[in-house]
Amino acid sequence: MKANEKGQGIALDFLFAVLVFLLVLNASLALMDSGNSSAADKSLIVDLQAKTSQTIDMLVRTEGRPNDWQYRGIGEASVMGLAKRDRVLDKDKVNKFVEWGADYSGSSGDYNRARALLLIGYDFHFRIINSSGEILKEAPSQETQPPKWEDMTAVRVKRIVNLDGDEVIAELTIYYPQ
Repeated sequence: MKANEKGQGIALDFLFAVLVFLLVLNASLALMDSGNSSAADKSLIVDLQAKTSQTIDMLVRTEGRPNDWQYRGIGEASVMGLAKRDRVLDKDKVNKFVEWGADYSGSSGDYNRARALLLIGYDFHFRIINSSGEILKEAPSQETQPPKWEDMTAVRVKRIVNLDGDEVIAELTIYYPQ
């Protein structure tokens, strides 16, 4: 009988060792997966920051194409730019861009076309803010922004620019679905 009991003890020890091994392996895999997810999230944020920076720079440093797009229909513009010259904004271009991007509801489709002209493929929010923090221009407007933006990853970049002789802040936020 003693030989039989030892065999059962070894089998029980082996089963316990396998169980502990599986638990440790599962915990290790879970940690590695969360590490990879975190790295992917960081990579996404870095990519969004780069796109947001490039886009705001394009807006505040270039005239767009054609350079008189603000006097044409939205279908005739090919690239968005708001500048008369580097970091000096053209008031007519700012007004037209804000007009096109003002209504997110998509009744006219201008927001989506303006988004396409930014060459980013993501939803955006653009504001011009004075030194007192007052919002001078905004697209889309607070009233038409979708509530889903609250559940998205957002990256915001600001640039100091000149508009009508005043130093203001141009701010662009890009939203990415989580």
